[in-house]
Amino acid sequence: DGKRGLWLSSACASGRFLILILMRIDFADRLDTSGFPSYRPLPDFMRGHEPAPTVGAAKRPKRALFHDYCALGVYLITATTLPGSPRLSEIPATGAAEIKKGEMIIPKHTALGEMIKDEIQSIPSHHPEMRILRFVVMPDHIHFVLSVNERLKRKLGSELAGFFGACSKAKGRLQGLSEVKTLFATFHDRVIFSHEQLERAINYVEDNPRRYIYRRRFPDLFRRSEERR
Repeated sequence: DGKRGLWLSSACASGRFLILILMRIDFADRLDTSGFPSYRPLPDFMRGHEPAPTVGAAKRPKRALFHDYCALGVYLITATTLPGSPRLSEIPATGAAEIKKGEMIIPKHTALGEMIKDEIQSIPSHHPEMRILRFVVMPDHIHFVLSVNERLKRKLGSELAGFFGACSKAKGRLQGLSEVKTLFATFHDRVIFSHEQLERAINYVEDNPRRYIYRRRFPDLFRRSEERR
């Protein structure tokens, strides 16, 4: 029918019979006035795609196998620095009890963190089809909400390779290294499918420094919460 979409297949075997189910999910190739892609609702079994809790050389990036990473979309991107890398920012030493409700904590960027911030903000200049909706540079990781407004020529990971390469080069320049050392091993993404998910992702990015303070103050509380998932 000329529309862009995604074919999904699943199979189940019962005795001598094999049942093959094909599904086509069409995506609207446009953004509404809010800047969010107008996707049709996804089946329940596709919901809840989450990034891995940690990022590192030993972790493979999670990708949504049902998603076309060249298509229009919105993503929550997370990348963690490799062990031994310089810190990107410092979080004010505020006690958890001192944080006022609704107060936004602003990380203080290190020299490298400032360079990484500049690289994040420059993504749209290298990729006019992309927009940065929110971002935060934490001591050892970054988050940013990325909107893709036009179909990409290559998959998202390939398009962002230049950004992550520039971050590694920035680290090398700062340390005076002749050989480029990787700063971020890889990145994880969460595909955002609704306005509600977009709002939660933006709140998560903005609230990350406050969560960092609470995690540092009450590590057992967060550990128990993650164990219940």
